[in-house]
Amino acid sequence: MDYTTLADFRTMVLEVFKRDDKATELDRSINETYREMIAAVHPRKLKDQIYKICIIRREEYPLAENVLRILHPIRLIDMSSDVNNSSSHGPLEFIDKVEYDRREPNPNAATITPGRPTAYTIWKNSILLTPIPDKAYKMEVNIGGVGDALVAASDTSIFLPTWDETIKAGTLARLYLGIGLKEEADVWQSVYRWWFAGKEGKITGGLERLEQICKEYQQAPLIVQNNNL
Repeated sequence: MDYTTLADFRTMVLEVFKRDDKATELDRSINETYREMIAAVHPRKLKDQIYKICIIRREEYPLAENVLRILHPIRLIDMSSDVNNSSSHGPLEFIDKVEYDRREPNPNAATITPGRPTAYTIWKNSILLTPIPDKAYKMEVNIGGVGDALVAASDTSIFLPTWDETIKAGTLARLYLGIGLKEEADVWQSVYRWWFAGKEGKITGGLERLEQICKEYQQAPLIVQNNNL
């Protein structure tokens, strides 16, 4: 099956939004809608693992800007050990920033005593470890919802064409709002949230439907259904 390209989305949107002076806004609106839909899918559609190497006496490890969510917990791997046991490798405890600050009131102090990290928090798109690492451990981070922006005309959506109208509607809502046409924006925002089709007016698309499908998938992971994602 052919997946829809950025060029296709531009054509679909401009069939309604008949302006040729908003190319930058057009691509930005397409990508804002696209990334919002990816975020709604949870890790079902996109999931991956990234690795960070700990540096001695360093507490902060930035994440890439396109990482939309972390699937806790982060796992710590002792690279000096090749045994397969929980004493050398295992999950870290996730704590909030308040608890982190209590444990590490001055993580950059010259007098800190480094050790094996046992916990972490997320702050300003970075992982903060405690205790501060005493050697080069490896962090294994499970992530979900990473989606590359559609930049080149030939770049393709991760979604099946079933969801093209939803992306189109979300894009139009953003474009019309950007030029101050709130009524038109509200109409397309409604389509974006709930896409109706058929004589019975059943919701067959839209962001709400996408989120519902993903919840159903998570509740019944052993049931395989064709949900047209």
